[in-house]
Amino acid sequence: MIAVTGSTGFVGSHLLVSLLKKDLPVLAFKRETSDIAYTQKVFELQGCAHLFNKIKWVNCHLSNYSDVVEAFNDVDIVFHAAAQVELNGKSSKQMIKKNIKITENVVNASLLQHVKRFCYVSSIATITNNINGLGKENSPFEILTTDHPYTVSKCLAELEVWRGIEEGLPAVILNPSVILGYSRKWHIFTSLVKQLQKGQFYYPMGSSSFVDIDDVVHLMMHMTLNTSITNQRFILTSENVTYEEFYKITCDVLGISGNFKPIRAKKLMMLGYIGDILSFFTKDEALLSLHTAKTLNKELKYSNEKIVDTMQYTFLPLKYSIEKMLNYHKAIQH
Repeated sequence: MIAVTGSTGFVGSHLLVSLLKKDLPVLAFKRETSDIAYTQKVFELQGCAHLFNKIKWVNCHLSNYSDVVEAFNDVDIVFHAAAQVELNGKSSKQMIKKNIKITENVVNASLLQHVKRFCYVSSIATITNNINGLGKENSPFEILTTDHPYTVSKCLAELEVWRGIEEGLPAVILNPSVILGYSRKWHIFTSLVKQLQKGQFYYPMGSSSFVDIDDVVHLMMHMTLNTSITNQRFILTSENVTYEEFYKITCDVLGISGNFKPIRAKKLMMLGYIGDILSFFTKDEALLSLHTAKTLNKELKYSNEKIVDTMQYTFLPLKYSIEKMLNYHKAIQH
């Protein structure tokens, strides 16, 4: 039996589609109050609406260890994708505690129930240092170089998996970069498309690393189900590009052109600061926060050399991912 935590989240929902396509026995973990409408939409967009009703949902509070142990009875394989994502700093202490606690419980329950394979979807956020300008798997693991709660929470949660590995957990850790696909943060992409269609060709001056959700899911399944690789982590990323390049590729696919202009770092920071203030008073998530503004100004690059060499894998090109997302955008509008 396969257990998937975070089944109503971005990675978990797409993983469920691929697992059910293969008719594998899956338990999809969620909270009793979780909204499953997003997961259902993921199945629809991938032409698999008929498989949605085959999901075996398990209502389980991962923060309650005894519940996790009971739910993991007869589970052989665990895909741990559950995490609270809070990028704007609200409830940061709770987020850190929750992400650590649920991973601690999932790891301990997996050890107790002697699961055969364990896959943890971490984040590129845990690669907090770089080697010769590139983030790599052997970059120094140091959480003190960041003050952002989400990064701290993911680093400490990943340490729980490393602790489990030391205690005999047959685990592999995957660190995806910015994942492209139909996500719960879909409004960010649609806002970008609308901005470009209006002729607002202003881009942040930084750069980032991107990977397609299909690549992430494929590698999760293949490495967990078809290999015996353990005690290692792998960065999953396709391309490192500037935001100017990302915007230009998107415009090329949209069939529009224009005069691109950079948003100066100070101006972007000010917009992020204003976003945080508005978010504080409205209680709504800011489209642009101060932390996001800082990130957009950074030149972030990561290496996929280890995963490519180990698996002889070829990632989907960035342009393909953007084309797919724009097709989803059109389908959702209609």
